[in-house]
Amino acid sequence: MKYLQRVDEAEQGALFIAGDGRLTFRSRSNLQILSSTVFADDGSGIPFSNIEAAYGSEELRNRITVSRLNGGTVTSSGTASIAEYGAIDYELSDVLLNTDAEAQALADLIRNRYEEPILRIDALEVNTLGLTATQVEEVLALELGELVEVKYTPSGIGDQIDQFVRIDSIEHQITPDQHRIKFDFSRAEAVALVLDDEDFGILDENTLGY
Repeated sequence: MKYLQRVDEAEQGALFIAGDGRLTFRSRSNLQILSSTVFADDGSGIPFSNIEAAYGSEELRNRITVSRLNGGTVTSSGTASIAEYGAIDYELSDVLLNTDAEAQALADLIRNRYEEPILRIDALEVNTLGLTATQVEEVLALELGELVEVKYTPSGIGDQIDQFVRIDSIEHQITPDQHRIKFDFSRAEAVALVLDDEDFGILDENTLGY
């Protein structure tokens, strides 16, 4: 299991026990495939409550060092971020990668993901009693690692926040009169290019994937 976790570290994918009890691994590119699920507070998706969102630099990382097992060491530095916030180091050691080029790509990926503070949608809750039968089925089918969309307007005023997040944990709270599901999230990779999609099929804007 520890070896698989090291593989997951090198891939930056998702390793978890799925709802069917099977050990499951999802590659980094697989995590960029958007599911059809949208959580929204404006009636356009699955309604939610108790959203947790914060803007801060707690996850900021702008100087990334990656060393390969029995190989070289590379560094990726965010010059503008370091000038703005100071150097915040993050290191991965003995990573299971074949070449220094792969190590550099991993360091660049982590830097791009964390070098600027952003508004983070960390969690939300769904009460199944307020959903349609179709929505309940959709929510119960969600798995760890899935990429979902969250639409949220703080206090119901101002501009809507529309963010893609990855499901990191799912917690069920069941009582005699309700069934609540809490989803914890982390920031997601950019959605991969989807051919013929009006939002995610735009050349020079969407990525082919990592």
